[in-house]
Amino acid sequence: MKWFALVVLVLVVMGPCNAELVKLAERTSVRVVLSENLRSGQGKAKDEVRYELAEDIYGPNRELLARKGAPAFGHIIRTKKRGVFGRSGKLEFSCDYTNAIDGTKIMLRGSDAKSGKGNGGAVIATTLLLTPLALLVSGRDVEVKKGTEYVVYVDQDVVIDPAKDSATPTISTYTFAIKPSAMIDLAKQIVNTAKLTGESTVVMSWFELVPEKTGATVDPIVSRNACDDLARGLSGVVKMADKSEFTRIATGLQVDVSREMDLAAAKAIGATVKASHVLTGVISDRGAFVVVTLRAIEVVTGSMVEVTAEVQK
Repeated sequence: MKWFALVVLVLVVMGPCNAELVKLAERTSVRVVLSENLRSGQGKAKDEVRYELAEDIYGPNRELLARKGAPAFGHIIRTKKRGVFGRSGKLEFSCDYTNAIDGTKIMLRGSDAKSGKGNGGAVIATTLLLTPLALLVSGRDVEVKKGTEYVVYVDQDVVIDPAKDSATPTISTYTFAIKPSAMIDLAKQIVNTAKLTGESTVVMSWFELVPEKTGATVDPIVSRNACDDLARGLSGVVKMADKSEFTRIATGLQVDVSREMDLAAAKAIGATVKASHVLTGVISDRGAFVVVTLRAIEVVTGSMVEVTAEVQK
């Protein structure tokens, strides 16, 4: 009798061997924020689109299942520049999945439609199951800004173990080389596209660097080298504003120079250094190659043109 009581006591103290799994139900709403700028006519179908979670995801009893800031991923479905005679620019893209704290993939689905201001300016929003995030733009191209928020939905029930919280990965920094000739060619393209001349005064910001894998960072030397090569391509073609002056002014205006510059910041800095154009852009590591997007912003009018190139490492 005493032996039996001892066994029962041990089992009670030890408790269950495994923590309880939690089901995240289909159609649970999830808020995500776009992590990059998108524009109709830019990129191609199947190109990756990056987001991050705008809020924590909880289970029915407030179990933490996915953390705010965790990356989410989708892809471009269709992208088309506006045509002649006011034909629509079109951009369709998805938000496909994110990962739970235990590494389980959470499949997502969603729908959102947006119209530009060209012909009427109506904003159309729909929510249809199993459809992409769609932006149908009438009469003009559309640029979807980084930081745009969407509500998407869990595509199917998924079981998550909240006790298996993956450790925060160590952030690793790495570098890669972009051929100088590629940046010099890009300089020629932006000169022609933006119609820059010897009377144009240009100031360059640093490139925003997007790593191939989440949890890694690209060494800023990649941006510095790219800017140096770009400046060589522009040398003798346009006037170049002082780069150190740009950095000083950007710091004073509390502009994060490691990010692609937005229109307001570009116009403010450009006007201060008396530049006619500001060059800003993004270098995205895609593994075997990098995508370099370069934008020229006219300081007075705020108009913008861009060129994009896929460059082998």
